[in-house]
Amino acid sequence: MNTLRWVIGLWVSFFWLPLFAQPLADIDTEHELTVMRAQQLLAEPSLELHVLVSLRQQLATVRDQAASRVQKGSLEAKTLEAKLASLGVPDSTASESQERSQRRNELLASLAQAQEPIVNAKATVQSTELLIREVDARVRSYQAQHLLTRFPSPLSPNSWPIAWQQLKEYIQQLTQEAHQDLAQQRAYRQQGAFSRGDWLLLAGLFVVGGWLMTRGQRRLVHRLESVVINSERQQERWLAAVLSNFAHLLLPLLGLGVWLLSLPLLGLPVPKLGAIGAIGQALPLVAFIMVMAHWLGHTLFAPTLSRKRMLPFNDAVAKQGVRLCQGLGGILAIFMLLKSMMQEHEFSAATISVVSLPLFIVISLLLWRLATLFLYKRTPLAHKPNEQEQESAHLLTGMAYLMRVSALVAPLLVVLGLVNLARYAVVPLLLTLAQLGFALFLYHLILAAIHAIGKPKRVESNTPSLLPVLVVLVLGCLLLPLLAITWGAQVTDITEVWYVLTNGIEIGEIRLSLDMVIVLVVVFGLGMLVTHWLQRLLRFTVLPRTRLDAGAKTAVVTGVGYGGLMLAALIAVSSAGLNLASLAVVAGALSVGIGFGLQTIVSNFVSGIILLIERPIKEGDWIEVSGYSGIVQKISVRSTRIQTFDRHDVIVPNSELIAGTVKNMTLSSKRGRLALPVGVAYGSDLEQVRSLLLAIGHEQQGVQKKPGPQVLMIDFGDNSLNLELRCILNNVGDIAAIKSELLFTIYQRFSEVGIEIPFPQQDIHIQDLDRLIERLPTPTAPPNNGAQPDGNNMA
Repeated sequence: MNTLRWVIGLWVSFFWLPLFAQPLADIDTEHELTVMRAQQLLAEPSLELHVLVSLRQQLATVRDQAASRVQKGSLEAKTLEAKLASLGVPDSTASESQERSQRRNELLASLAQAQEPIVNAKATVQSTELLIREVDARVRSYQAQHLLTRFPSPLSPNSWPIAWQQLKEYIQQLTQEAHQDLAQQRAYRQQGAFSRGDWLLLAGLFVVGGWLMTRGQRRLVHRLESVVINSERQQERWLAAVLSNFAHLLLPLLGLGVWLLSLPLLGLPVPKLGAIGAIGQALPLVAFIMVMAHWLGHTLFAPTLSRKRMLPFNDAVAKQGVRLCQGLGGILAIFMLLKSMMQEHEFSAATISVVSLPLFIVISLLLWRLATLFLYKRTPLAHKPNEQEQESAHLLTGMAYLMRVSALVAPLLVVLGLVNLARYAVVPLLLTLAQLGFALFLYHLILAAIHAIGKPKRVESNTPSLLPVLVVLVLGCLLLPLLAITWGAQVTDITEVWYVLTNGIEIGEIRLSLDMVIVLVVVFGLGMLVTHWLQRLLRFTVLPRTRLDAGAKTAVVTGVGYGGLMLAALIAVSSAGLNLASLAVVAGALSVGIGFGLQTIVSNFVSGIILLIERPIKEGDWIEVSGYSGIVQKISVRSTRIQTFDRHDVIVPNSELIAGTVKNMTLSSKRGRLALPVGVAYGSDLEQVRSLLLAIGHEQQGVQKKPGPQVLMIDFGDNSLNLELRCILNNVGDIAAIKSELLFTIYQRFSEVGIEIPFPQQDIHIQDLDRLIERLPTPTAPPNNGAQPDGNNMA
């Protein structure tokens, strides 16, 4: 069965697929025709924006196809290059055989013919990129001219009669269309197609839609918010909070949907043409904008429930914020409605300017008020703000100043006649505020969902989590294209950025693209996960079953970590398709800088590898180096951490441990000698002293019995007979404690048997003391000054 499938697949590949494949020559011809048409169109000085956008899409399609062919290359050309490589490089000093030379020339001719489609594709890519840049320049010039179009000033008295006349004509047109629609509805009713029951059903639908948008919404939100306040389960509170938030969005949308769909559901004719038809077509968008503004206001400010509030305001200010959001949404909806009306009815520039001025004044007042809330109405925090709260405050302040600038500039631009520029200063800002508010809602929703799904009783660490940063990065990447389109970027501009990211940027002979970076990061991350898993396996499963000491185990685990790091990097680079030869050239160039500027770091790195391999010191050793004495805590590639007996951490570069002198008290074993000096007074019984010291040494715990303690006579001192008690300790790390115990015991035993421990004494002899006394002055009695003698003097 497998053989039959293989035969059928081979037959289809060789006989049927070529029938459906377009020849390369036809593709090249089609591409050339597209390029020629683009050149002819761009030769004209003025083109409409939609023509330029369509032309750019065609050129981008041709460029993408040609670039794909260039990246894939030609299999035939690759085969011929391999055959040429097998012939070797021709030697200029020696003559090549005629057959070999003829074979080489044939392969070169075939290779040139095989590479011709690729060369044509490269030429197509270059020409289309040139034309695309020209189209982009034309589009930007068109947008700039559109923004800087001058309208008559609305303050000019000449503009008012024109605007009044056109608005009156438009109102008359709406009235006539309304009478015609009513007549049509009346004829439809007279035909008997619309009964009294249908009218009652229509009225019922309107009542239901209004109830959903008003009382029904408030009742449902109130019940859900009571669950948020009173419930003790975290998951239940989170679900109720989410449902109460979406109630502000779904119920108004449902009510508007009932209103908008009531006439078509009952079979009533709906006007689609004329001024009323244009307004009717814009009503769904207008209603959606107003509902979204209502929902965003309740989402960000939450006037009825402070724990859902995403912005730092009290209840009164939150209510003002909701009203401001609803007002800004209503103004934005009016802008959309006017745009639809202008598409159906051709208003003059003077009329547009006059109508725009009051709208921009109202929207400027609302923006100024909202900016004032952001600047001066924020609730002060009861604690010192952290970095995240400070960044949020800075963002609110920046947005407030931007709103104030827009509120001041927009009416001034309308007065100057720059209506399109004023609209560009206000409408994208409103949409940006809405998008940022929606992104803030998604941020809190995602984090709250993760905390609700997770373990609520888990003790949270004081260390900040990386999760909010990842959520912000993802939301930022999704929001950037929307913000770019909001502020005037074309969809083709977004696709151009995506083309650059996917096809990459050439840096020398290396091409970096988005998919290459993703593969690099993912493969390297998987390599690091495998390395970390292997380290844990060695540390907790394999190495405990061996006879290696703690230092050797740590060295093995560290070596596996660095080896896995290097291997993961090499595999990631190879999987991403980076040219290692080019990287070798870059590494060779960097080696010069490493040799001069980074020689200390390289020296420490090499020294760390030597320490891990030779292990002259290991973790847990007691060493003395560079004037510091302590226990080795960790040996890394660059430095070694030592903890002194004062509990101070000392970071020692590894080069000092290799090049300098290091005293290791526990390299071969933990045994060590204690030499304790003891002084006794002259005249003491030395045999008794010796016996006592030996007995004390034998009785002390931690002192080896074989070889046992020794007592040696060291010197005849100035004030004492100096002896020394020498003991071999089982663990030299206990030398301080054992020395203290021995001193306590020696003092106690010597005191019991009356052996004196002398201290330095000196006798001072003064000659001719009598003569010195005679030469001293005789003290005189103090004056009486009329004071009464005391009782002693009287006596």
